[in-house]
Amino acid sequence: MMEQYDNESIVYHTAWNNYTINMKNYDPVRQTTSKIIANEYNTYSLNWTPEKLVYSVNGKVALTYPNLHLADEATSDQWPYKKNFFLILNYTLTMNGTITDAELPAIMEVDWVKVTKTV
Repeated sequence: MMEQYDNESIVYHTAWNNYTINMKNYDPVRQTTSKIIANEYNTYSLNWTPEKLVYSVNGKVALTYPNLHLADEATSDQWPYKKNFFLILNYTLTMNGTITDAELPAIMEVDWVKVTKTV
């Protein structure tokens, strides 16, 4: 749903699956970033339908990842989102493997999480 690294003022949205990890041309786009408001609560949403994933931050659409309905779906695994998954809110202290005392403490505050299912 979102990942943040190194106290950046952006978050990452990525559709992770076998297809996006192994494809060469990155079509469709599988990842983007969104600016966030530092030291404020930000609202992240993922609208997940059988046809697409729509990632948004603070009411603005950041990424739409479509279901391509590929003929080789069984092997390409472009749309594995037909089964249960976990929502992940991730805050990583560093991308380079070194954490300094100046970066601590690191805090990720979550006010609420809401999951709804439309039938």
